Amino acid sequence: MKIFLTISCVVIIAFFILNVDGLLDDVQAREIVNRIFLETNTPNTVTAIYLNSRLYDTLFEILVFTVASTGVVLSSVWLRLVFSSTFVPSQSRVPFFVVELKQTQDKFYISDPSTVVGVKLLAYVSMIAGFYLALFGHRSPGGGFSSGVAGATGLLLGAIVHQIEETIEERQIITSFERLIIFLVFLAAILDLGEILPLRFARSFLLSAGYIPIYNVLIFAKVTLGSWSILRTFIRHRGIL
Repeated sequence: MKIFLTISCVVIIAFFILNVDGLLDDVQAREIVNRIFLETNTPNTVTAIYLNSRLYDTLFEILVFTVASTGVVLSSVWLRLVFSSTFVPSQSRVPFFVVELKQTQDKFYISDPSTVVGVKLLAYVSMIAGFYLALFGHRSPGGGFSSGVAGATGLLLGAIVHQIEETIEERQIITSFERLIIFLVFLAAILDLGEILPLRFARSFLLSAGYIPIYNVLIFAKVTLGSWSILRTFIRHRGIL
């Protein structure tokens, strides 16, 4: 019965998706793309849609992501810490590509020199890619969410080659920054949607797309910190690899 219901749902969804009558012709599609470009001055129409036409959806996505990251951190309070003095990694648990793992009290990290250099290089590249996608995501493929994932990946790569430890002060700083970013995102949305402070510059200027680059940078910071909170929690409670 479950298989029959699954197949029926797939067929119904495919029927609506592949409905030829609902498709736009090339002329209508070009008109929509041109109108979006003229309204936002953004070559990346996907970014223009979810940060202008569908901005309300994006704001709720940010709230959902915030709830998810906060839930992971709060749920991990009752889990055992991997990085404790009673945890001793056996040789069978060490992957072949990790040459050396060191452990001190409450600290567990990769220390092989060649591995550290390679991972640091990847971390720098990932962070630079994240900044670029955030700043120029409205002109090229990218945006705040994808750049935030790249930024969190860079932080993760940097963490596994340094001593991973978490203090109350660090957690409070990240939480404070996340709250500030959420406030700034909603403040920018109010200024944008209410046309209180319109931003219009020349096309060669970075803010030629109005508030869209600002949204991308704020979402980049929010997703980076939120993803890093989740990854750091997994590392502390489930190990590096």
